[in-house]
Amino acid sequence: ANSLLLFIDENYPGSEVRKLGGLGMIIDAILVMDFRKNSELREEGKRAASQMISAIQESGEDNNDGLMFAYGVLAKFSEADNTSDGYEKALHYYEKVRDWHKSVGDEMRVKRLEALIDNVKSKRDGRKVKPCSDEFLNGIRAHYDECIRVMGEGSAETLKAGISLSQALSNSGIHGLECERLSNKL
Repeated sequence: ANSLLLFIDENYPGSEVRKLGGLGMIIDAILVMDFRKNSELREEGKRAASQMISAIQESGEDNNDGLMFAYGVLAKFSEADNTSDGYEKALHYYEKVRDWHKSVGDEMRVKRLEALIDNVKSKRDGRKVKPCSDEFLNGIRAHYDECIRVMGEGSAETLKAGISLSQALSNSGIHGLECERLSNKL
């Protein structure tokens, strides 16, 4: 990961766009790996997401999508720490992302984030995590369908949305067949 960023810095000095792309690639790779069981990977992911936030803020450009992506990643990595401090940080980042989506009227993502926030609060408070509600699953399904419609089945964003839906279906405990069919399709 650091080699990629060093390469970008040396060969493309001052190119924040390339740096953001490289950081995004690093984060995507770490999210695919089993970062929940590997604190070293989580820390590397947190560093990459923090660098992404700094690069966006330093560029002075209006890149809220990039910021929200980075905050969401920091939330996932912090939540995976499974500590009180990690849960508090995750809540902080998820709430930032939710508030931004609320400000732009993206109710589907707001509902999804509120469900994530509720689950983190349950973990923090030692309560049983709620299985995915039908409303939450319907929001993820709608996002996946929208990605297919707008970007096509083969796009990276559609694949990410499909993986998220598959994970949510699996976590629900009652949508195994739908999860299996979707996983085979992906």
